[in-house]
Formats: sequence, structure tokens, C-alpha cells
Amino acid sequence: PAPAGTALIAVGSYADFEMTPNSDLDVVLLHNPKVVVDNLAQSIWYPLWDSGLKIDNSVRTTKEAVKMAVSDPRVLNGLCRPRLIVGDAELVQDLDKSLRQTWMKKRKSMLGTVIDYAKQRHEDSGELAYLLEPDLKDAKGGLRDFAIIKSLEYLEDSDLLGPGLMGVYSAQKTLQDTRIMLHMKNPRSSSRLSLQDQDSVAEAMGFQDADRLMEEIAQAGKTISFAFDTISRKLMASITRQITPKLDLPNQLTVHGNEISLALPDGLRPTFNMLLRLAVIAGSNNLHISERALEEFADANLETPKVFTEEELQSFVSFLSLGPAMIQVAEALDHFRLFEIILPEWNYVRSKPQRNAYHVYTVDRHLLETVANASKLRRRVRRPDLLLIAALLHDIGKGLPGDHTEAGVKIVPEICARFGLSDRDADIVVRLVSNHLTLADTATRRDTSDPTTISKVAELLKEPLVVELLEVLTEADSVATGTSAWSDWKAKLVSSLAYRTIRSMEGLQPEDDSFPGDDFDYLIVEAGDGWAMDAASDTLKIVAPDKPGLFSLVTGTLALVGVDIIAARVGSIGNTAIEDFLIQPPETRPTDWNRFKKELQKSLDEPESLPQRLHDKAKNYAKARRRSGIQLVPPRVVVAPDASSRATVVEVWAPNRIGLLHDITAIIAQMSLSVAHAKVLTLGDDVVDSFYLTDSEGAPISKPEILTNLSGALMRVLDNHRS
Repeated sequence: PAPAGTALIAVGSYADFEMTPNSDLDVVLLHNPKVVVDNLAQSIWYPLWDSGLKIDNSVRTTKEAVKMAVSDPRVLNGLCRPRLIVGDAELVQDLDKSLRQTWMKKRKSMLGTVIDYAKQRHEDSGELAYLLEPDLKDAKGGLRDFAIIKSLEYLEDSDLLGPGLMGVYSAQKTLQDTRIMLHMKNPRSSSRLSLQDQDSVAEAMGFQDADRLMEEIAQAGKTISFAFDTISRKLMASITRQITPKLDLPNQLTVHGNEISLALPDGLRPTFNMLLRLAVIAGSNNLHISERALEEFADANLETPKVFTEEELQSFVSFLSLGPAMIQVAEALDHFRLFEIILPEWNYVRSKPQRNAYHVYTVDRHLLETVANASKLRRRVRRPDLLLIAALLHDIGKGLPGDHTEAGVKIVPEICARFGLSDRDADIVVRLVSNHLTLADTATRRDTSDPTTISKVAELLKEPLVVELLEVLTEADSVATGTSAWSDWKAKLVSSLAYRTIRSMEGLQPEDDSFPGDDFDYLIVEAGDGWAMDAASDTLKIVAPDKPGLFSLVTGTLALVGVDIIAARVGSIGNTAIEDFLIQPPETRPTDWNRFKKELQKSLDEPESLPQRLHDKAKNYAKARRRSGIQLVPPRVVVAPDASSRATVVEVWAPNRIGLLHDITAIIAQMSLSVAHAKVLTLGDDVVDSFYLTDSEGAPISKPEILTNLSGALMRVLDNHRS
């Protein structure tokens, strides 16, 4: 038996019987201030430590414990719902009473501290639903948020979870079961579900594949996150003065503070039109739709109209035009399965994961982010309504089998008909969905000064209005994809391609973009019989005596000093080679161009030394990649024989690595082929290198056996590094 005036209590996950194999035993030795417990504490802790158990232990009086809980939200969360292991039950009751009383006395400051700490944690750990490798515990919508919800219910002595929020219990079970299995499959793991663990955890839990597991996790994260935000907002509203905005509202709606609700007279039921109007008013005024209103709409069993009325279509487009405020409202509707009444096909993409380093969001959130981005840019186009609808639908096929664009094109006409669009408007939306990757892919992988490139894009898009809309959709889509998907250089490439395509459609002559032109005359003079360079923050120009393999030596040396190549153009004037690079310097430091000059001179003098220097630099990079568990693209070589009339286009898809471009261009040089133009597109951890190749006569490659040999040689290099 425990000595009088002492109690050993379980707190946190131990108290709630929610431990995982790697969890600590969270215990507190509680004691009366007059009782000395030093020897008792040692007699408890040392055997536990000696047994190898991980314990998070402390010794406190009730007053000390409550004092720490006031200033530290982690302590507060742990002390809620304490469970007696052994000892004086009255001490636990006293702790319980004192903690609740202190909360009620200092509710405003303590609640603010709890919410602020949670927001900081969310910022540090990200949002669970949208993380490639989510932290199941600390991310927003994770297990710690669920624990805080339960702690707030304990402190408030109230059921804070209304009927619409009860899904948090099944969501918590999903995350807890996943965390337990993660610890069983990988005893050294923490709470982060890494890519390399996702397949084994999914299989052990009986999921069809890791995508299905991550879909469940994303939905669980959204459910807990929505409940946490709703409860936090309500509690904060109870301690702050609420100012109700003066709005001209329909009779069926009412506003209190920052919440809008239904005020239907007896006998009147919610309607589809009312749902759209409520969404528009809420988003336009930064209001939250009340839980009760959402429940009333959910209980009304509304049906999707066969065809929207003109008023309903206008309301829906107005809703889509609200920018970021639209996302908050759409996700509230979706939590109660109301957004699928507006767009039944939403079921295909709800919480659909995109398990790569390129995409930030699940498919459904990506679509909403794209719409919000398009709304900000809508004044650049003549038909913003079609832009917003296409933004919402451009990836709707990702929840269906097969190529997502082809799948989307099959269902978009039916959706457009339901929205009440005219045949012409529907055709434009279908073309935008069908070609939503066209400008981005072409601009980053093709020579936009090549007439063949422009002709092919014009043939696909057919009219200037579609090009105008697609240029803006491309930007909105790319920005919503992730930080690596849009940049100033990509914006310039897409804009240039769109401009040239519209000029072609209007019968105007293309602007002269001959390369190298006279832009390099000053550098040729400076080089004399040697070589010279001109470097800026994102460009590099080099002139040097022409010789086989020069391009490969330059690209390899750039890799040595940590500079990524985005695009390159290669030409010559007489016996002088001209190389023009668009580059991305190292993120953490400015480029050391003096070092580059020394390294390039060494590469020119001792070309045989460059492969080993690249190999040495690549060792640590390769180790980091192996540890990360990133799923890498299978290497492949694609010949596009009709992509250009000037050259033969060869694409190389491969995992990114140090010296990749050097290895590829070295093989091209060994086969006596020349690179006239090159573009490098980075997709997360993968790259697509596009090369415009000519033979020794400066013409496209006409002999099939040369292309066969080239493809084979490239694949051997790519496969060797892969293995």
C-alpha cells in the first residue's frame, strides 16, 4: 500500500488507455505538502528505469501541479482525466476539483494559451490531411487535437461535440490504430508515418494499398480538424465580445457574432437554392455556418437538380469567386456531405491522396485551392465563370480508373449540362479540362520558338479565348500544386507560349527569336581565343571554342557547384560555341562563380576527371534519397519524332540526382549528336529532361538505328544508377 498522503496517478495517454508500443508511461507522484516522498519516488522510478520502460515522470503537490498547468498547455492536457493507480483517492479528487476551479477562474487566459499553443503546433507540424508523411500525433487534425477536445470537455464539464462532430471518435480510432501498427512494424518510428512505412502498415491493417490507407487518414484528419476548429471558435467567442455585422439578409437567415444560421418558420424546409445562397453569404462576409444549420440541411435530404436554374448557376459561380473564404465554407459543407449535393462527382476525389513530393494537397483540397487562386486572377480573362468552373473540374477524373484527364473529359460534359451551360460554353470547359496540362508541359519541355510547337498547341486549343483561359488556369493549378510547381521562369515560359499561340491563331507572323543572334557579340570579343562567361542570379552565358562534349562538361561543372539547370539553348557562330542557361542557384547560399570558373577550367583541361568528382559529390545525396523512402519515377526514354521540324526531340524521365544531366549529355556527345535546345523540368524528386538533337549535319536524326542505340545507352546509364 502507498504511504498516507501520496498517490501514483496515470496521466495523458496512459490515463486514457490509449498507449502505443512506443509510448511513454506518463505518471505523477502526487503528495500532500507535509509528506516527504524523495525515497518513495526513487523506489518507484529506479525499478521502472532498470526494466527498460520509458517513463515521463514527475513529483508534485496538487498546488504545484495546478500552477504548472496554468502556464503550460501540455501539462494541463496531461492532467485532465487523471487515473489513480495506487494511493490516496482523495488527492486525485482534490486535483480534479482544484484544476476545474482554476480553469473557471482563469478561463479566458488559459483558453487563449491552449488555443495559441495548438496553432503554433499546427504551424510547426502542418495539416495532417495534406502531408506526404503525416505526424499522426502533432499535426493539425491529429491525436493531440483529439486529446485537447476531450480535455476541454473535461474542463468545461460539458459535451462540446454536437451530433455533426461525433465522427471524431471513429477518426481518432483510425489514427490510433495506424499509430499502433506503425510502432509494431517499425519499433524505432515516432508518430510520423513515413513513405517507406506506409505500404507495410497498410498491408498489416488490411487495406488494399497505401493510397487507401492515406485516404482514410486524410479523412480522419479533416474530421478532427473541423471539430477542433469549431469547438475552439465557439469557446473563444464565449470569452470575447462578439460584434454582429449588419447585413441585409433573406428572412430565412440570421447572424449572431461570426456565425450564420437558419431561421425557418414552421413547415418550411431548406432548399437547394437556399443552400447556395447561404454559402455565398457566409463566404462573402467571412461567416461560419452554424452546426445546427448544416445539420438541418443534411437532414433535409436535398436532391441535386437535374439542371441548375439560371439563378442557381449564378449563385454557384458567385460562390466559386469568393477566393480563400470559399474554401472554409466548402469544407464545412463537405463535412456534412452537402458539397456533393452541388457536385455529386465530388465523391470521386474526396480526401484522395496524391502520394508524391510534388503535390501538397489531397485532390479535393487541390481543386478548391485552384479555384481560389483562379478567383484572384479572374479579371485577366473575358469569361471568369468558365475559368472558375474549369478550375473546379480540371482534376475531377483523379478518383476514377485510368488517365485522370481522359476520365475527367468523359464526365465533364454531363456536369456542364447539369450546371445549365450552353453547348459552346460546355465545349470550352471540356477543352480546358482536356488540355489543362498542355501549356505547362509544352512550355517546360518544348522549344516555344519552334513553329511546330506553336502549331500543335494551336491545333489543340482552337481559339484565342481558350488560350487566354488556359494560361490563367495553368497558373492557378500550378500554385495550388506546391511551391516547386510555379516560378517566375515557368510563368515567363507559359506566357510566351500563350502569346505566340494567340498570334499564330490571329494570322500574325511570329516574332524573331533566332539564336544566338547578336546578344553574345560582347562575350565573344571578351573570350578571344579562350572562353568567357557572364553570370547573373538566374542566367549564365558561356562562349568557348567549339568541341565535342563541351555542353556535358559545363552541365557537370554546374552540378558540382550546386547549380540546377532549368533550361538551356545551344548554338554556334563559326567555331565558337554559345551556351545560354536559365538556372536555379543553391537555396542556402549565393553561387560561388569564382569556384565555378576554376572547376570549369579543370573540366576543360582534364575532362576525364569530371565523372569521379561528380561521383564523390553524389554519395551523400544518394544516401539521403535512399533514407527518405520517396517513390521515384521509373526511368524511361521517349522519342517524339513529330515534335519539331528543326530537330529530333528526346525526353528522358528519371529520378533526380547529382550529375544526371552531365551523364546524359556525355552519351549524346559520344554518339556525335548535338544538343540544339534543352529543358529540364523538376517534378518533386523526379526530372524530365527534353533535348532537341541534331546530327553532324545539323539536321534532325533520320536513321532509326541511331535513336535505338541512343535510347539503349541512356537506359543503361539510368538503370545502373537506379540499382
